[in-house]
Amino acid sequence: MPSRTLRIDLAPPDYALLDSGAIGEGYGFRFHGYDGNDPDDDPDEVVVTSGVGLAFGITPAVEVGAKLLPIRFTPNPDYLDLELYLRWAFVRTRAADVGVQFGMQLPTDSPRLFGSSVGLPVRIRMGDVGRLDLGIELEVLFWDADGDGDVDVDGNVDLPMALSFSVTERFYLGGQFGLFIYDFDTVSVRGGGHVGFTVGRGSPLVDFTASFNVFGAGRYTPRDGRWAGGPRRWEAVAGIRLHFGL
Repeated sequence: MPSRTLRIDLAPPDYALLDSGAIGEGYGFRFHGYDGNDPDDDPDEVVVTSGVGLAFGITPAVEVGAKLLPIRFTPNPDYLDLELYLRWAFVRTRAADVGVQFGMQLPTDSPRLFGSSVGLPVRIRMGDVGRLDLGIELEVLFWDADGDGDVDVDGNVDLPMALSFSVTERFYLGGQFGLFIYDFDTVSVRGGGHVGFTVGRGSPLVDFTASFNVFGAGRYTPRDGRWAGGPRRWEAVAGIRLHFGL
């Protein structure tokens, strides 16, 4: 992000490492469809959440951000896990950026106790026409799922990729794909698409975005202090990003 720029994230900051995995995702207004207790049970259980964040460009190479308002609306309204991240681009060229990303998840919701992550985000620019975001991230999560005081530790690997193209100067679209390896055991595959439209020039600058993902294989997600009845099947996201030069 440009130096001395404040961004309000009511949408995913990007469609790769900050929109994937168990840490660093959840921005925007979201509808999640989960399978019921029976893998063939219909209709899906729908969970509605939102995530609002702030980010700031300290220098052209360093960005800090936080997801400050992670909220579940239904079922069982709750404040979810607050998250922080730091990005440092140690390689910056006209064609590509390579950086390191540190993430932290604080225990503002149960049963999760704490989480941390380290990742390698990569951005490849194809002139003014397209952009490829990808990366690899290692996550470590600490749980007390049954409340007995015994802490469980999970290690995850996140491998997201997103390709975006400019259709006009202000309208873009693209697709995303990802692999998520839960606890080095269960693999979840996701794929989907996204669109966006930019309003304004300079400051403020507003991006309107929407995306949709489908999930294959099973990654079980803890919710309400228990394991969900089944894996996530689909996800619809809508939101906006606002940029202010300071």
